[in-house]
Amino acid sequence: MTPFSGDNSLRYFCTHYLIGLTLSREEIVGKTDDEIFPKESAELFRVNDRKVLESNRPFEFEEFFPQADGAHTYLSLKFPIQDSSGAPYAICGISNDITERKRMEVALKLKSDQAEEASRTKSEFLSNVSHELRTPLNAILGYAMLLLDGTYGSLVPEQIKVVDSIRRNGDDLLNLVNQLLDLERIESGRLRINLGPVDLGRLFREIYQGIKPLFDQKGLSLDWAVETALPSIESDEQKVKQIFINLLTNAVKFTHEGGVRINASDLPKQRGVEIVVRDTGIGIPPDLLPRIFEPFFQVDSSSTREYCGVGLGLAIVKELLGLLGGTIRVESQAGDGATFIVFLPYRRHPE
Repeated sequence: MTPFSGDNSLRYFCTHYLIGLTLSREEIVGKTDDEIFPKESAELFRVNDRKVLESNRPFEFEEFFPQADGAHTYLSLKFPIQDSSGAPYAICGISNDITERKRMEVALKLKSDQAEEASRTKSEFLSNVSHELRTPLNAILGYAMLLLDGTYGSLVPEQIKVVDSIRRNGDDLLNLVNQLLDLERIESGRLRINLGPVDLGRLFREIYQGIKPLFDQKGLSLDWAVETALPSIESDEQKVKQIFINLLTNAVKFTHEGGVRINASDLPKQRGVEIVVRDTGIGIPPDLLPRIFEPFFQVDSSSTREYCGVGLGLAIVKELLGLLGGTIRVESQAGDGATFIVFLPYRRHPE
């Protein structure tokens, strides 16, 4: 407790500042800040004490002073003690040593800054590498198409087979590059959403026509049970298309026999549309379900895994749905196929 006196000095009866200091009561009582503490600490205490006394109300301060093991930080709660008329005549203070907590805060801030810098560097790297890869890839694909079209003369069947393989593998690589770019744009907040009316019935017919040959190549069925009167929603048509192409190509990849069934229903009470993509593929072990939407995660991560890809398709689906105000969940058992349930709202929330 520090009494108030009118001669610009504050003398101590006893003090909360002396935690950790090896001073006796006789060395404290009746002394001023300058007689007990180093100059800088004394000035800080004096300014804070004056603020409490002059305002006649409590304050919380961070205060510093050196000790044998270095400078310590204290969180001090100071409040005036008033006489019967309400005038302050002393200060009472309670201080807690928060030195270790402050050190941890500094360490956490440093780690956070380092993580942000690493994320920024990674995003720049992905963006730069992806753009550099697209230029030669587009040239390779362009020349492959010219060869297949007969621009440089007719090809024998064996040559057509080789060039078509170049084209297909080039398309796969270009798709991977585009996925990396999409992920980088999403993570950096640079992916633009273009909202407008989306005719889901027409869009699903378009997706069906584009994806059906992929199913035919593997001898898989593609069944559609889509309501003919699905409502038009306000969303980003290209992003919605990308979501379902990713889901369907993912289903084809992990399905060897049987096929995929699509159900789409209007849910007026939920003010949205539900689309269910159900395959008869290899399924997903229940313990891995929480992780399948993580970027680069794969159910089989071994170097000899049967299925190609780097684990970006489902991660991008989830991120795009988040941007569109939608949701996705999955139900599956190993060896029993997988079911993805997508919900798209009639309108995207402004946030």
